[in-house]
Amino acid sequence: MERDKMLMGIRRKLTTLAAGLCMALCFVSCKAPVDYNYFQDLTPNELVTLAKARPITIKPQDELNIVVETKDPQLRMAYNKTLISEFDPRNMNAIDYMINYVVDEEGTINFPYLGKVKLEDMTRREAELYIEKELRGQKLVNDASVTVSMTNRTFNVMGEVQRPGTYAINKDNYTLLDAISAVGDLTTYGVRSEIQLIRQEGGSAKVFNIDLTQGKQLLQSPAFYVQQGDVIYVKANKTRQMQSTTNGSQTMTYSFWISLASVIVTLGVVLFK
Repeated sequence: MERDKMLMGIRRKLTTLAAGLCMALCFVSCKAPVDYNYFQDLTPNELVTLAKARPITIKPQDELNIVVETKDPQLRMAYNKTLISEFDPRNMNAIDYMINYVVDEEGTINFPYLGKVKLEDMTRREAELYIEKELRGQKLVNDASVTVSMTNRTFNVMGEVQRPGTYAINKDNYTLLDAISAVGDLTTYGVRSEIQLIRQEGGSAKVFNIDLTQGKQLLQSPAFYVQQGDVIYVKANKTRQMQSTTNGSQTMTYSFWISLASVIVTLGVVLFK
């Protein structure tokens, strides 16, 4: 008799424990994470002031592609440096590539007939106007039209994104949203509220913390506009961290707890019978 009462008490406790585990798992699995969706604080038709655009400027070690257009074919050939590649069998012609100018540590390039030209801290458009002015002012090319391209404007993305890697900045006002779109968005394991952007400024690095769930903070952040050399890092959430350990063993996940609940229920049924 006492044994039956004891078994009955054990069965009740096991059943209660199993039911509690199942309810907790259902609650956790059904509850939507509050830090998953972007721009949660923005409302329809709301006007938000954007951060002041910070134009990308020319720095030492930048590579510039400079094209001078003029009606004079000899001057055009003299100012547009080309490197002839190997023969292209598809069209039986050689392919011409422009040689880039590398900005030295003093912020200058050695431009034909102008000599040392300082372009550091100029925007792409400012550099175009400056070279045009110098060519015309020194009566070297009276109808000069200059185009400057920065060929090594890149940023790096690491962590929980679909396609981490190095990407090109293909326009002047390139935003963090452009960068996220370029990498195919964050993975489901990426922490939306803890994005880090590391930017080199002079001889030091500055770290910006960005919360993608807060639209106003993002749009007004000084890191909203990406600069060349920026590193964007997306942290992994706890689920991703729990999936691997230093020794590579599996850790306790939802499936583990579901299995444990099933074992407890099965044990309770066996004892009951």
